[in-house]
Amino acid sequence: MRIMEKDFNEVSLFINQMLDAHTAEVIDVPMRLQKKFALELTINNEVCGAVSGTLTMQNFHVNGLVVMPKYRGQDFGSQLLIAIEKQGIEAGAKVLTVSTQCFQALDFYKKHGYKVFGALKDVPFQGTTKYYLSKRVVTNS
Repeated sequence: MRIMEKDFNEVSLFINQMLDAHTAEVIDVPMRLQKKFALELTINNEVCGAVSGTLTMQNFHVNGLVVMPKYRGQDFGSQLLIAIEKQGIEAGAKVLTVSTQCFQALDFYKKHGYKVFGALKDVPFQGTTKYYLSKRVVTNS
């Protein structure tokens, strides 16, 4: 037996394939359908902010959202979040998720309808808390 260091992306792909096959076998769902999204907000060719997200099956996770310091407080973060959520929902998301640190954007996400479902104290380092939030997609049917 031997345990050795390998390329992260290569191993991650192998792990995801195995987990997908197991999920399909155990609960009879199709293989993972994953789609990545990224949006950039610019003014006069200057990047003011950006957001990215990943749709996996029916879950859309906001991977990250940033607004350059000089553009904060101008609703750009909200515009980016709403735009990326729209893309995720149009692609089939039923649940939206995000994680944030206590010193980042907890109130921002709550303002947009996200609810905390978990928190880890002292993560990623002592004295901080990492929050996990979700929001259910409301349908008209």
